[in-house]
Amino acid sequence: AALELGRAAYLGAAMTFDAHVAAPLLGNAAVMGAAMRLSAPLRQSRLGLKLTGSDAFKRGLQQQVLGRVAHTPVAAALGLSSLAKFSCSDLAMKVCLRALEILGPAGLEERHQVEKRFRDAKLTQIYEGTNQLNRRAVFHGLIGRGDAWTR
Repeated sequence: AALELGRAAYLGAAMTFDAHVAAPLLGNAAVMGAAMRLSAPLRQSRLGLKLTGSDAFKRGLQQQVLGRVAHTPVAAALGLSSLAKFSCSDLAMKVCLRALEILGPAGLEERHQVEKRFRDAKLTQIYEGTNQLNRRAVFHGLIGRGDAWTR
């Protein structure tokens, strides 16, 4: 059941994003033109990376997206992606803990790779936003006021 939840969550997030966020943006000639003007050499240069990585650039891009796409589908896509992230990373931890229980002390040996998978699974719970923050995003994006994008 947990595996099916994780799979449904990530597929639902991808389909929601594609249908309600990416499609309106990719169909907009102004957005496509702006993206094309930011040529590959500039994007790959030190200056281009500094510009596109800045908070001002990210805020401007966020305003462009929210100006062209309805707020509710954006919040739903973000809520579903947060649901996918924490449900799948929690499932990975459960599977690794179960594997360690089954193998016992042998599970800590490098040849079985279980301890490495355990560390990797624990890391997925932390990076790209902790699971607790993602649970909050699910509440705001899918259940609450729907303003997970701005939080």
